[in-house]
Amino acid sequence: MLAISQSALAAPKVTIEGDVDLAGRVYTWVVTHDHDSPIVYLQFPQDKANGLTAPAGWEGDLVREKDNQHQSGFANFTCVNQLRAIAAKQSATFKLNLIWSGAARGVGDVVVRFADGTQTIASAPIPITEPASDRNISLIGLGSFFTIFLCVQAIRKRKRRAA
Repeated sequence: MLAISQSALAAPKVTIEGDVDLAGRVYTWVVTHDHDSPIVYLQFPQDKANGLTAPAGWEGDLVREKDNQHQSGFANFTCVNQLRAIAAKQSATFKLNLIWSGAARGVGDVVVRFADGTQTIASAPIPITEPASDRNISLIGLGSFFTIFLCVQAIRKRKRRAA
């Protein structure tokens, strides 16, 4: 009978650390793993991105969802030089630049593909699509304030006429 270790049966563990800068415009991720096969592809969900920075030997590509007004989609990173693939216990840094600061932050699933053809899912901080109510909260507040102002002015005008 063949003995198989528990680590051989376990799914590859990929750790993605990082966050957005203070201005809320640049997401930075450091990717490491414990799998025997090197990482050759990453796919991050994104919203409102306008540029990518990949490590040497990698290329980045923004893929937008069709007919999406908020420019949501994916940031794909592909290893184009196999010597630069992320080997076990090694790490690489990837960046995503946003169109404007202050995008909503969340956690999303990142597709990680290895040179041997296997893939796994890892969690990472990502920019997420904001609900319409969050995007328009300042306009809603300003409109409400203006409506209250007009009501107060109308009440004052009626009181003056009555007097």
